[in-house]
Amino acid sequence: MIKFKIEIYAITHSPWMSYRETEVKPNEVLHFTFPADFQARWIRFVVNKDCVATTMLKYE
Repeated sequence: MIKFKIEIYAITHSPWMSYRETEVKPNEVLHFTFPADFQARWIRFVVNKDCVATTMLKYE
C-alpha cells in the first residue's frame, strides 16, 4: 500500500499544511471530491515510499 498525503498551500507565505491522508492499493483507482467550499492556492501529493503514480485534478 502507498500512503498519499494531500498538502495544501492556502495563502501566500504560509507553510504547506496537511489536508488529508489516504492509502491506495497497487492498481487501485481512488476518486476523491473536495468539499464545495474548499480553497487552496496550491495542492501537492506526497507519498510514503517510491512508486509510480499519477494524480489528476479536475477543476469545475
